[in-house]
Amino acid sequence: MKLLNKINIRYLLFSLGVLIILGIAINFVLFYIISEELDEKLLNIQKRVTAQIKDEKFIPVIKPYIEVVEVADRQERSYFSDTIIENLHENEWEEFRQLISIKTINGKTFKIIVRESKLESDELFESIALIIFLTFIVLVFILFVVNSRIAKSVWLPFYNNLKLVTNFSLNDLSPLHLKPTNIKEFNELNNVIFSLTEKVISDYKSVKQFSENASHEIQTPLTIISAKLESLINSNGLNAEQLEKVKSIYSSVHRLSKLNKSLLLLTKIENKQFKDVEEISIRKVIEEKLIEFQELISLGNLKLETSLNEDILMVISPLLADILINNLISNSINHNKEKGKIKIEIKERQLSISNSGDAILSNSGNIFNRFYKDNPSSKSVGLGLAIVKKICDTHNIKITYSFKENKHFFLLDL
Repeated sequence: MKLLNKINIRYLLFSLGVLIILGIAINFVLFYIISEELDEKLLNIQKRVTAQIKDEKFIPVIKPYIEVVEVADRQERSYFSDTIIENLHENEWEEFRQLISIKTINGKTFKIIVRESKLESDELFESIALIIFLTFIVLVFILFVVNSRIAKSVWLPFYNNLKLVTNFSLNDLSPLHLKPTNIKEFNELNNVIFSLTEKVISDYKSVKQFSENASHEIQTPLTIISAKLESLINSNGLNAEQLEKVKSIYSSVHRLSKLNKSLLLLTKIENKQFKDVEEISIRKVIEEKLIEFQELISLGNLKLETSLNEDILMVISPLLADILINNLISNSINHNKEKGKIKIEIKERQLSISNSGDAILSNSGNIFNRFYKDNPSSKSVGLGLAIVKKICDTHNIKITYSFKENKHFFLLDL
């Protein structure tokens, strides 16, 4: 969830809580004020009735609003209460507020009852409450809109700089210069990001240079050792036991050289150093590779089946396209069985390469991991499929492995 949305949601929830609390408080205050006004009105009416009886010797009676009866009880008192009286005109019960007073006037004791309908008070209360509620709703909405616009304008420099951070690449080899703002915290963040990217680029250059230098320096003596070992193998000065040991050393050196080249290649792919991209025909690359592997396929007594009626054009480095197809076909040859089958098919922008196999891999989830080998005795360095996966990841290609019908399937969704 975006920060602005989260702030707005919390603002709305807070406003709703405040609105409910204020609504309850205003409800009690309005009820109290209106009740007090109604009681004060009843007191004024009671005073006027008392004055009429005392001064004018007139006993007013207006049912059900004013009732005056003479009583024997001479203890003066007054009290308010609520009552319900039937409205004969509308044939319904109506709620009244009444003031009952026992008063001695001109030597006689009267029970004076003055009443006022609560219907008008309730209607007034509802009207005022509705007006206040609607006012609050409109106010909250206006504040929400204003707050959203202000927040967007305040956070706009942050989002602009966020786009620059998102597009940052180590390949540019330059620290990230973000646009200055008039907000202190944002400028502090910009300075931290600048220092961080400067440090990252410096470390990246050091690691890259070390990797390249180390790989080059290692490869040179490995080449010399391989050449000298080849010379020893081809000479006639070694007995059978010595020759076998030299061949074993030569095999290990060759494997170490291959491992060094593969790791260097993985590093270059991760660092996106292959920028010479062009539109490549995947079908053409496959056809060229099959010509190269023709002898190996024949030596393994493997049956090759292709379905390359369709083609896939892909923007990629020619070298990476070559390595991608090379490693997949090489894998299908090396991990096939005697007189097995290889099938390569392009269909609906998907490349499928399968080879025969006796059983599913014991841990197929790790098949694209570096140095993974299902068979520990294999002479493979365990980096071929890791390189394939890295090429796919850097070019948004989905690659999946499956085993069905005694075949290992690699499917590339292009």
